[in-house]
Parts: sequence; structure tokens; C-alpha cells
Amino acid sequence: MRAMGPAMAPIAEPVAAASPAGAPRSAQAWRHALAAGASIELSPQQIEAADDLSGHLPRGTEVYVPLLPKARWERTVTACRQLQNMGMKAVPHLTARDLRSRQDLDERLAGLAAAGVQTLLLIAGDRQRPAGPYPDTLAVLDSCQLAQYGIRRFGCAAHPEGHPAASAATLKAALARKLEYAAASDMEFWLVTQFAFAPEPVLAWLRGLAGIAAPPFVRLGLPGPARLRTLIAFAARCGIGASTRALTRRPGVVRLFGAWTPDDLLDRLAEGLQQMPNTPVAGIHLFAFGGFDKASRWLRGAAGRGQPNEGANEQKARAETVFRSEPQRRLNANAAPRPMPPQASDREIEEAVALTPVSRLAKARFGGVADDLIPFGRFKAKLPHAALAGLAERRPGKLVLVTAMSPTAAGEGKTTTTIGLVDALNRLGAAASACLREP
Repeated sequence: MRAMGPAMAPIAEPVAAASPAGAPRSAQAWRHALAAGASIELSPQQIEAADDLSGHLPRGTEVYVPLLPKARWERTVTACRQLQNMGMKAVPHLTARDLRSRQDLDERLAGLAAAGVQTLLLIAGDRQRPAGPYPDTLAVLDSCQLAQYGIRRFGCAAHPEGHPAASAATLKAALARKLEYAAASDMEFWLVTQFAFAPEPVLAWLRGLAGIAAPPFVRLGLPGPARLRTLIAFAARCGIGASTRALTRRPGVVRLFGAWTPDDLLDRLAEGLQQMPNTPVAGIHLFAFGGFDKASRWLRGAAGRGQPNEGANEQKARAETVFRSEPQRRLNANAAPRPMPPQASDREIEEAVALTPVSRLAKARFGGVADDLIPFGRFKAKLPHAALAGLAERRPGKLVLVTAMSPTAAGEGKTTTTIGLVDALNRLGAAASACLREP
């Protein structure tokens, strides 16, 4: 066992509401500061596949290591040791309900201590019945085993959109208990929010922390660049409700190309944090659902295109220098443009689209005429010419003909233009339909 050593520097600090010059921090400066000190979540497989993360992330970056279903704990310990050797700070997940006994907890903590780990993220887990004597994270804390193995810092998950198995009152009481434990044991405690797609639930939850005298610092969970279908699948497993519905209702690049980047979400969070001068937010926590390469590239761009071997403190200092005042921000050549979203393949676009059954679509567009459809499967149908008589009393519509001169072998984009025009007209409230390859 390892005895607790001397006091250590805090693993993170809240982002200052003002720049070093004393001026209020702009939304752009908030964005850079949040990304400059970001943490990231990578699976043991992703860590093992990376030759050296220091070529992609600043030294000292906190890398969270989840314990995947049916995975062996030894693999988590190996990944943590690899991270520590790369100059990163390993933050493994420890799942309370997976622990079979006190001895099991001892063995897991001993493995982390041997790997040089002093920080972990405590989570309850998804098991309906605990495997042993630890039904939740509070039971692990009450065992007093963490400090015996040199664990100096612990984090817990926060759920701005609610927890699928715990009420708001239960979560509030649990947070108070954890704060008491951290103060009594002289340990550092922080929160990592579950990822979200919309800023409103997160900002509202942060405002709720205002009543706590000494709130823990917070990392805001963001899903990294990924395919839309991948994100929605993860969100369904994690109980992310309101912001997922908001995402699927949003038009634009996300829905058209089936690709997501957190740029807009980060911008809107930064704008909201401008109105919270005493926020405990220390940075963002990126879930690399779309792969480590995409996530690390996005992080570098969001932090102001910092060099991979820069430490988090150097990046923060450079961001504050660049954005010290609004006039300087406009003129400074180091202000990087927003990274472009990754371009999806045709297949990814196709797979990301949820098709509407043709019967439902016809009823919405043509009313009673839909009863005359001749279906060919769920998504194709023909409408007999005789059925058009049912539309005789309707006010005539307008015809827009999309054509092109001198077509090339690849075509002139008439189909793409037509579908885009129909979608745009419907978005504006018109009842528009397309007829392709009209004879």
C-alpha cells in the first residue's frame, strides 16, 4: 500500500472570467480557454493503437480510460501505465457495481498504484444488481480504501439532463456527501458532465451549482467529431434525451452529411459562460466517439491551433495573449478559422438518413389520394393516373423545371439541385414535391 504523500498541485482550475488585463473574457477567448485545458476519453484499444499521444496532445493532458463491458481490468492498468510513460495523466474509470468484494477493490487499486496513477473517475455503473458490497460511488468512498493506495483526486459523473435511475433530490444529496468526504479527507474532487448536444440543459445545471458555497470544479462533456448515427447510438445508451431530440431537429450540415463537430455547441456554451462570472468550469471533456485522430485535430483547432507538444498552461497563456482585448482579437493573425467539419462519404450520408415510409409521406402531402397508392415495399409506391381526379378541386400549384444545357458524362447536378430546392421550399412552409426524370 502507498501512504499519502505531500500536497500536490491541483489537477485543474476554473477558467478565469476575465483576461490577465482585467477585461471581461470574450466568447472567443472562452472558447479557446475551454479547449486549451481539455481532457479526453480514450478506450484502452485506442491508447494501445497510438504510438505516442504526445504527438497529438499536450503533455500533461488528462486522458480518461473507460472500462468497457466484458473488458479485463488488467488492460485498463496497462493503458494507464502507457499513458503515464507518454507524459499524460491517466484517469481510469472505477465502476462501483462491478466490484465483487473488498479484496477485488484492493487488487484494482494496487494495480493503479503500481502504474503511478493517483487520480480516478468513480462511477456507479449500469448493473441492476451490484456484483459485491458497493452499490454506488458513496460506498466506495466510505470504504476508506482510496487513500491507502495513494489516490489523491477523484471525479464523479454529473447528469445535467437527469439520471435514468436517480431523482434530482438523490443526486443533490449524493453531491453534498461527496463534497463532505473530499473536505474531510483532503482530497480533490471534481465533476464531469455527461455529454450533451445542446447547451441549455448544461447551462441551467451550472446555474444550479450557484447555491453551493464551495462547488467542485467542472468539466463539460462534449461529443467529439463523429458520424451522426454513431452519436445517437451512444446517446440512447446513456439516456441523453432533450439535447438529442434537439440535435435531430436541427437542419444543416449535421443532418445533410451525417457528420457532427462540436464547434457550434462550444460556441454557444462560451456565450452562456460569459454571463457566469464565477463559474466553476475548468474546461471541456471530449468523448472521442469518432476516433482519436479526428478528436485530437479538432481540439488543436479549437484551442487556437496550438502545437501538440505545448503544455496546457502554455496554450492557455498564448490564448489569453491573443485574445486579451477585442481590437487585438480582430487584428491578430493567430486567430484561427473554425475547423471545417469532416466530409462524409456517400455511404455514410445514406446510412445516416432515417427513411420515412412512403404511405406516411403520401398522406402528409396528398391527403386522401394516398389511399390509391400501389406500394412496392415500404419506401416506394406508384400513384395511378386516375387518382389525380381527386386533386381536381385543389388550387393549382406552380411548376419549377430544373434542367441544364450541354450535360457532361457526370451530369450537371440537376437531381441534387431539385432535391435541395424541394427541401428548402418545404422548410419555408411551402408544400413542395419533386418529380424526377420526367418524360
